[in-house]
Amino acid sequence: MKILELTKKIADKLSSVYDSEISQMYAWWILEEICEKKRAHLLAEKDFKLTESQEKKLKIWLEKLIQENMPLQYLIGYVNFCGVKILVRPPVLIPRPETEEIVLNLIEKLKPCKDKKLKVLDLCTGSGCIVIALSKAFPSFDFVATDISEAALYLAQENAELNELGNIEFVNSDVYENLPVDQRFDLIISNPPYIDPLVWDDLDLSVTEWEDEAALIAENHGLAIIERIVVGAKYYLQSGECFKGVPKIVLEIGFDQGPILKKLLESAGFVDVDIEKDLAGKDRSAVARL
Repeated sequence: MKILELTKKIADKLSSVYDSEISQMYAWWILEEICEKKRAHLLAEKDFKLTESQEKKLKIWLEKLIQENMPLQYLIGYVNFCGVKILVRPPVLIPRPETEEIVLNLIEKLKPCKDKKLKVLDLCTGSGCIVIALSKAFPSFDFVATDISEAALYLAQENAELNELGNIEFVNSDVYENLPVDQRFDLIISNPPYIDPLVWDDLDLSVTEWEDEAALIAENHGLAIIERIVVGAKYYLQSGECFKGVPKIVLEIGFDQGPILKKLLESAGFVDVDIEKDLAGKDRSAVARL
C-alpha cells in the first residue's frame, strides 16, 4: 500500500470522531511516530509497508482514539512546545497551541531583559510547559512554579530534568498559599483553570474523560482562580520594571472573559491592561503592568 493510501485510510477511520482537517493531521502524526520517520522520508519510500509490530501498534492506537476518546498526545507521550519537548500523561493537562502562542509572544517581550536576573512565578504550572519554555529562553532568570496537583508537579519536574534545567523551583501550592510571604517576583504568568463548570459537559470527550477537571474549570463562571491570582499578585510582585513595556502579569483567559479581566486588573492597581487575541481572533490573554 502506498503511504498516501494508508494516510487516507487512517484519516477516514478517524473522521468518525474528528473533523477532516484534524483527521488528516493526526494520520500523518501517527505514522511519523509509529515509523519513527518524518513525513518527507515516508513520502520518499517507494515500497512502503508497516512491520507486524507497527501494524499492531497502529490498531491499538486507533482503537484508543476512536473507542476510548484518548487524546493522541497521551498516546505519543510528549508534545513539542516552543521548541522544547514536554512529556504528557493523563490526567495532567495537555499543552495547547493557544498557550504556546502566549508564551512565544512573552518571550519576544522579555528579550530586552535576557541578561537580567529576573525572578518569574508560574502559577498552576501543570506539565511545566510554560516555565520550561521560559527557562530555556532565559537561563539567567530564576523561576518558581506552583501547582495544587502533586501528579502535575511530578511530571513538571520530570520535564525540567529532561530539558536539563536547574533554575526552576517547584512548589506544591494552591496559588500563593505555600509561598513565603516575603518572596517577590518580577513577573507572574499563569494558565489557570478558567472554564465555567456549566459548560463542562459540552466539551469534547477527549477532554472530559481524560484530562484533570480541576485543571480546567473554576467556580464563579470560570473566574474564581483568576480572581485570587490578580488580587494576590500585588503582594508578590516587586515594584519597578526591567524595560518599558515589559509586563508584570500575563494570564491566559477564556474567549469571553476579556472585558471582565480588564476591569479586575485595573481595580487591583494594574495599568496598561491589554487583552490580547489569539490567531483565531478571540480574546486569549490578559497582560498588564503595575
